[in-house]
Amino acid sequence: MPGMDTLTPMIERYQLELGQLRSRAQAFYRQGNEVEAQAKLVEAKIEAISEAKAALEAAAEKPKVRQRNRPLSGPWKAIMAQAADVHSFDYDNLERFAAEIGHEVNRDTLRSQMSGYKGLGLVESLGGGKFSVTSAGREAAGLPERETAREEQEERDAAPTSHAGRRWGGAADLMYTLNPSSEVRRV
Repeated sequence: MPGMDTLTPMIERYQLELGQLRSRAQAFYRQGNEVEAQAKLVEAKIEAISEAKAALEAAAEKPKVRQRNRPLSGPWKAIMAQAADVHSFDYDNLERFAAEIGHEVNRDTLRSQMSGYKGLGLVESLGGGKFSVTSAGREAAGLPERETAREEQEERDAAPTSHAGRRWGGAADLMYTLNPSSEVRRV
């Protein structure tokens, strides 16, 4: 049969092509597995980064509570109450106020407290180591608010002033002296 002889080479050729296709399919299958493994690693990285981002966003939404926002302790309430009774006070006054209530403090503690209280707005620095209790400081010490700015203005008016109308011992703590011709000059 002459037609059969021509079919055999055709079958062989198709079998060879089928073998090549199966070989290529196995290579693609291995590559597909490798690509799938890489894709899973990338998915895991995305998930980890997303979780970290969510944690950072949650932390950013929480209000930051500063430890120093706690109320004044009993001794410091008493000290601040005494300090609020005077127009201005210094470290010597604070030591005396503390001693009067039996609370032992040293200069470093006083400096630290005043620095913290300045940062919280409980006291304001007048310069030259002098301070004044603010409205917020009065409130923190449990003291009533001053009636209005009128009391503060009266205190300022009662403070000694220089010839030029400047208050003595201001923020720059400049020292003035009166010369014989009654002019104010800087020393």
